[in-house]
Order: sequence, then C-alpha cells, then structure tokens
Amino acid sequence: MGSEPTASRHRPLAPAGPTGKKLYAAYIAREPVGNGWSVRKCYVRKITINLCAADLNANGMAEGADAQAFSDAASTSSAQADLNEDGQIDTEDLNTFVWSYEQMNAE
Repeated sequence: MGSEPTASRHRPLAPAGPTGKKLYAAYIAREPVGNGWSVRKCYVRKITINLCAADLNANGMAEGADAQAFSDAASTSSAQADLNEDGQIDTEDLNTFVWSYEQMNAE
C-alpha cells in the first residue's frame, strides 16, 4: 500500500464503492407563458457524486480502464490527470491515483 496523499482541495479521496453517493436536488418553478406564467412545476434532479479519485470513468469502480485513462491523460498533460488540481501533473497526482486505486480495491 502507498502512503496516504495530501488532501485534495476539490476532490474527496474516499472510495465511493459500487453505488457512489447520490444527491437529489428539488426545486419548484414557473415558466413564462405568453404574458403570464405557467402553473408551478416541481423538478427533481439526481446528482451522483464520485468520491474516488482513481475512478476516472465514474462507473463506481477503480479498474484497469481507469489506470489506462490516467496514464493516457498524464502522458498528454491532460487536466484529467491533475487529481489534486494544483495546475501540475506530477508525482503527487500519481500518488493520489495509486492510493485511491488501492483503497478502492482493498476489500
């Protein structure tokens, strides 16, 4: 197991597991209709939060496809490989990926 990376500012490092975390946002709104407003409508949106930095394809698992995606992103200096969002792709990002990958697959 690798050493635990420094905490990310924007991306939690805890493994999400197969189900991830779900948040439901609800709001009530009216829409403009002609010179007036429509009846009130209730909208609900499901937001799935990916909590594992190593799950780059956001399917709830850290697997070979994620390792390949990280490798490809790092080799092309893509922002997707900047896991700690410090503007650099470096060993800290690699350590974050490896640590998160190991945590997700430790079970």
